[in-house]
Amino acid sequence: VKDYVKEANFLLDGKMNVIPINTDSVANYTMERLYEVIVNSPPNTVLVISYDFMAGKISEEVYGRTSVTVYHNVEFLQQFMIDCAWFDEAHNVRKDGSQRTQAVRSFTCSVPRIRLASGTSAVDQVTDIVSQFSLMDPTVFGDFDDFVAEYAEETRGGKVVRWKPMAEVMVRRKMSEHCMILSAKRREWAALLPERKENFFFVNLSPNQRSMYDAIVKETIEEIKENNPKLIQMMNEGDEGNSDLIEAILGPYLQRLEQFMSAPARDKASVALKDPNDLVSPKAKKITEIVKRHISDGVPGKILIFTSYKASAEEIYKALPADICKRFIHYTAEQKVACEKEFASNPNMIGMIGVENSMNTGLNLQFCSRLIRVESVWSPGLMEQGESRVNRPNL
Repeated sequence: VKDYVKEANFLLDGKMNVIPINTDSVANYTMERLYEVIVNSPPNTVLVISYDFMAGKISEEVYGRTSVTVYHNVEFLQQFMIDCAWFDEAHNVRKDGSQRTQAVRSFTCSVPRIRLASGTSAVDQVTDIVSQFSLMDPTVFGDFDDFVAEYAEETRGGKVVRWKPMAEVMVRRKMSEHCMILSAKRREWAALLPERKENFFFVNLSPNQRSMYDAIVKETIEEIKENNPKLIQMMNEGDEGNSDLIEAILGPYLQRLEQFMSAPARDKASVALKDPNDLVSPKAKKITEIVKRHISDGVPGKILIFTSYKASAEEIYKALPADICKRFIHYTAEQKVACEKEFASNPNMIGMIGVENSMNTGLNLQFCSRLIRVESVWSPGLMEQGESRVNRPNL
């Protein structure tokens, strides 16, 4: 919200009246004061509203025998007769059952013109489109079950194993029948960006860390055999149709292994690691090398480090040498505004580290020239979303 207001005032030279509405503005000015400001605002007024504000202040009301969820902040907004709404990063309302999506849907039912904008509308799968498009017209695709029934060729365990041939084309064609689709290809602005360089770094576990890793693998396999024999059966069958289901079940088991590589000190078995050096991740040591080289070579721009886990960010931050650590910001979602402001304005701060899920939207960090990913991201949509934090065109 803050960035939208700042950029609108900059690009339009203050000729548009932009009013931010989020939990901070309500806390500072109260709902009563915001009401007066909006009611008395000129025609060239735009409200910049956070999704979380819409989903706030909820109550359950009973009408007859029916319980209804009331979004009081949405009702506050609806009294202003808003006639056009743009939803940026619309993929953030792709989860049909979330309070955020339900709140936004209750808001759109009173707005005649809806625009959705997203660079990653299908973050994980084609079904991500359903709840987003329903904000404009819920009758086009129906609900999740209707969508799957029409476009899926095979389902298993509530998941789509295989889509019908040309399903994506059919979905887009149906969308274009009910709305206008405007696409901006990356190649249209990619020439404005610096040349991208990608490197993958190999790291070695210490002998003790390797022994611990092998022990965790063995323990994990035994746990899977005991608690998920069906998973073992599916893996042995080698049916590619089960790949998504296998990945979903394996996820929690693999997380421990992945996190051990980045934060061995946080694993429950770390008490067996007696040497203090074994409690430091080899990834942290490699990151220190990269950061030192970035500084010594005088590379312009700052460094952004993404992790998948909170423990990874904490441990790698702690493992940085003191002279580098004092030039890094440990990002937390609770201190988002303060962290971004300090990182952008303080020339002594060379880097920021935090969990990617809380950093890959809402942050404009074009001044960063290096992105380090501690753990792998397996979704192309999320990969693109994170990479768009850095090396973006300067408008």
